[in-house]
Amino acid sequence: MNRKSLTCSNGHHLRAAGALAGKTLPCPRCGVAVTVPWEDAFTVPEQPPQRDSLSDTGVMRILGEASMPVQQSETQPSDPSTGSHRPCPRCEYLVSDQSTVCPKCSCYMGVLPQFLRALLPKNMSA
Repeated sequence: MNRKSLTCSNGHHLRAAGALAGKTLPCPRCGVAVTVPWEDAFTVPEQPPQRDSLSDTGVMRILGEASMPVQQSETQPSDPSTGSHRPCPRCEYLVSDQSTVCPKCSCYMGVLPQFLRALLPKNMSA
């Protein structure tokens, strides 16, 4: 709500809402009639400072990604015989357990805790 600062004739500092512009009200301290002026009642408040948009790199830094994953081509599926893999929750592409981002759809997957590895199907578990 837009507020206006004003002073009564006895020197008391008051604040009034912009909706009270033009109205005469008593000062809550001394009871003297105070009229809320019209001039700044409907001014548009100052725009907040422009913030930088958060980039994908910034998100990865916040999430703690130490290094970018190696990008694999989309036509070559990852080889399940080399190490353990898990499916991406978004596109179901098999992703290495060491990777935290799906190379196909760039979905952040995080590190899979050891106790959850036992719940994966046998053909995808470590």
